[in-house]
This record gives sequence, structure tokens and C-alpha cells, in this order.
Amino acid sequence: FEAYWFLSFLTEPSFTAGNVLMANVVSVSVKKARQMCLVLVGFAALIGVFLLFGTNVWMNTTLFTSDQAVLSVLALIAPWLACKVFFSSIVYSIEGVIIGLGRERYLASIHVMNCGIMLAWGAFATKHAVGVSALWSVMAGYQVLRLVEHSIYFATQKVLVKEHARMNEKVV
Repeated sequence: FEAYWFLSFLTEPSFTAGNVLMANVVSVSVKKARQMCLVLVGFAALIGVFLLFGTNVWMNTTLFTSDQAVLSVLALIAPWLACKVFFSSIVYSIEGVIIGLGRERYLASIHVMNCGIMLAWGAFATKHAVGVSALWSVMAGYQVLRLVEHSIYFATQKVLVKEHARMNEKVV
């Protein structure tokens, strides 16, 4: 678990950049805001690819331990951890953009809903003792769920267009 937290900190710059840059850029130009969004998410995806491969290598070495029992568990979760870090890097970047655009209400509501989903899964997993690999697969799936939710939100809400219009109303 500590490995995930360490690796996830490498995704923070794109989240922070989305927070800071999007609010300024969207008030100037929708086209520039879209470009900035693509650059931030693209950069996060590149970091994610690096982390995807790096995590698989790192988790299958004796860096943490030489105990074969522990190494066998790490080998089971390494692919899921790698996927989780990959998707997390993209999701965190998108969430930085969402916050930078002032859409915190959407983000809060989606996190509350997802909290309920994950609590239900946790209760099921506890009751049925699904195992560590299954738990990590669900955590990776949680990142995919968030990516799908945010993609649908951007596609259906035309966020950048509406945000630009809202920003211009304030200026005028």
C-alpha cells in the first residue's frame, strides 16, 4: 500500500496544474482551455504509462523484501497496482481541471456516490473474504469508474463551453 502512495505522489503536478491553470485559461479562450486540458491529461497519461511499467518492475523485485511469501503476494497485486496508478494519474489530472473550472459540486457529488459504491464493495469483500488480489482489482476498477464518469460528464455537459459563457457573464 505504501508503494501506491509513493507512486501516486508523482501524479500530483498535473492535478495542481489543472487547479491553477484552468481558471485563468478558460476566462481567456475556450480553445486554449481545451488545449490546456488535453496537454494536462496527455502529460498525466505519459506519467501513467511510465508508472504502469515501473510499478510492475518495482513490485517484482526484492526492493521491499526477500521473503518469498511476501514476494508472491506482491506479484499477485503488481498488475492491479500498476493499472491503478496509471488510471489514477489521468483521473487526478481531470479532477484538477474540474476544480480549476469551478465544478467542485459535481466532483463532490460523484465522490459521495462512489463512496457508497466502495462501502458496499467493502462490505461484500469482508463478508466473502475475496482476497488481496481481488481487493486491488476493485481499487483499480474504482479509478476506471471515475475516468468513465468524468468522461461522460465532459461529453454531456459541454463543461468548457458553459464555463466560458459563465465566466464572460461575470466580466461583462
